[in-house]
Amino acid sequence: MRRMIAVLLLLCLLTACVPTPEHEFVVNKADDVVEQKLNATPVPANAPEDTVAESTNPIEPASEQTQPTAAALAPQTFPERWDEDAEKFSDHVTVAAHADVVQKADGLYPVWRTRGREISAEEAAKLVSALLPKPTEVFTQEPTKDDIKREMERYLEEANAKLAWQAAGKPDDGVDRDETELTQEEVDAQLKEYAEQIEKAPEMLETTPASDYSDLKLNRTSGFTLSDGGKASVTWRKEFVAVSKGCSNFGYNYYRYYYEEEKRFDEPNAKVWKDVKMDKAEAEKILKTEMERLGFTDFAVKRTVESNLLDSTGGKHHYVTGGWTFWLVRDYGGYPSVSVPYAPVTYVKVGDDSNYLMNKPIRDEEIEVLIDENGIQYFSYSSPKDVLECVNESVELLSFDEVKRIAKNAVSVSFPFEEWGDRQIDLEIYKMLLTTFTLHVKNSDDYYEMPCWVVFFDGMHFMEPEIRERERNNEDLQHDVIILNAVDGSVIHNDYGY
Repeated sequence: MRRMIAVLLLLCLLTACVPTPEHEFVVNKADDVVEQKLNATPVPANAPEDTVAESTNPIEPASEQTQPTAAALAPQTFPERWDEDAEKFSDHVTVAAHADVVQKADGLYPVWRTRGREISAEEAAKLVSALLPKPTEVFTQEPTKDDIKREMERYLEEANAKLAWQAAGKPDDGVDRDETELTQEEVDAQLKEYAEQIEKAPEMLETTPASDYSDLKLNRTSGFTLSDGGKASVTWRKEFVAVSKGCSNFGYNYYRYYYEEEKRFDEPNAKVWKDVKMDKAEAEKILKTEMERLGFTDFAVKRTVESNLLDSTGGKHHYVTGGWTFWLVRDYGGYPSVSVPYAPVTYVKVGDDSNYLMNKPIRDEEIEVLIDENGIQYFSYSSPKDVLECVNESVELLSFDEVKRIAKNAVSVSFPFEEWGDRQIDLEIYKMLLTTFTLHVKNSDDYYEMPCWVVFFDGMHFMEPEIRERERNNEDLQHDVIILNAVDGSVIHNDYGY
């Protein structure tokens, strides 16, 4: 809870009270730069000058004109390093750049068109069957009488504590509480609702025989007894399927960095943690073999952490196993989606009523896998996409000089100046990552998987140099970034893709 509140406060600071920028940042601009570049035919490198014949007929179909086909596409490369002294953007704000520039080795940047899809019952059953032995029985996850009684007891304990706190004048006792007033009438009404639920609930989990996974319940978690004597749970939704071995209810991946944080506050989960004994390199070998077996060969690892798998049966967390959790994303032509944790600064100008653009939040296609000595123990696949076509084999990107100008300007207006008054704010760009990011296609439910710059930055005055360097390289931490469309320079909203 403390960690979540701290993160929310930080995001509020970073997103509030930003001044009007020097330039507007709007994706899918009126001049349709993105569409124009995507629809342009990539001209191969070293193509003979006479391979493109000039047509004498202005309405001659393009298909009948001679087109270059033999030579390779021209690579687009950028400097490996960007070093620039601090530039003054206002009386109190400077932006410097001392950044490694991470890019593709071959310099080719394809753009793919994709479309989100649902996971059918048949697909979910097939995937689960590949991960688990055959089941012998399935049992519902409907709460039993005992489950609801435990929930009621927790509620009553918290409600009584809050009523006593309100009666004492709301003293600062170091406990995080909702400031909304609670009345005894509300407590009594909630207890009455619990009593009705208890009366209707089953005494125990209801089990029925099962020989396969064809009867998964949509938007539910189903528990299974397996033919090898073990247990597992399967959660299936339209855009998500998860398998948790050794768990009667949904499995919960508890990561090492959560443990380190909660241990400082003596929170309950920290007492569940058990150290991971497995070698990471061995886990990576198992992962590679299993992904090939399951048919996910076009996915790349974006992040790896030590973790424990916990069973959430009975409203409590019970240790199941420890291992390495891998997050994988689809690898579009050799440069997978954003590959580090980040907390994007949400500064986007989406235009007036005439060109306002709003889409559903983008859910990243992702696989999460926990592996221990016995193989996959937890597997989830979320927000799958169909890859429809390669729109452009290597789209033309902005020059790096233009990228630098836009990046500095965007960073300079990302900070909450009003909160700092006259205090000097020295910002530094410390990494530039050219990778894929998902954008909504204009006037469509489809997506472009296209090249974008991820601009990492921080305030140089916030910490000592050695601490700053250590935290910049820590993959377990979130990093402040701004995401730029590498084709037209738009600042991209990380959730909505515009």
